Amino acid sequence: MKKIITFLGLYLWAFNTMAMGLCDKAEVTYFSCPVKGGKTLSVCGKKAGETLTFLQYRFGTAQKKELVYPADNAKPSDAFDFSHYWRLDPATNEDFLSFIIIDSSFNSTSYTVTSAFYAATISESGKAESKKGVQVEVQKSGQDTSQTTFVKCNTPITNQLDQLQGLVE
Repeated sequence: MKKIITFLGLYLWAFNTMAMGLCDKAEVTYFSCPVKGGKTLSVCGKKAGETLTFLQYRFGTAQKKELVYPADNAKPSDAFDFSHYWRLDPATNEDFLSFIIIDSSFNSTSYTVTSAFYAATISESGKAESKKGVQVEVQKSGQDTSQTTFVKCNTPITNQLDQLQGLVE
């Protein structure tokens, strides 16, 4: 019986840790999921009343965050754009949180955290399609073409991007 309780406690701790992703306990996890290579992408924030005071995108592991944006406490509406699309026919619900980083060589990298549900698009398994992850588009300075990659989420996924509507525009 003691082993079962210990196992259950460890399972709940691990599940809670995965659900929070790279966000701290004092932060709201608006989006988080594990991705390929043992890494996690998370969107973490803080609110004071109904005002969003802090929002940050994090990618990497708990031991090493490879990308943290913004690095400072920039106003969320200055650092991010949020879009929400909803259509009844065919049923579609899409949330996008995006930002662009321009490096010292004027290369730009656009990141779009995506949560989308498409009821009209049916997969081979007969289920409605959904798309969750981050699209990364790299545009080199002076070039007309860009390279786009989609990093797909694995489960479990924490998805509360819709709560950013009206807080980040």
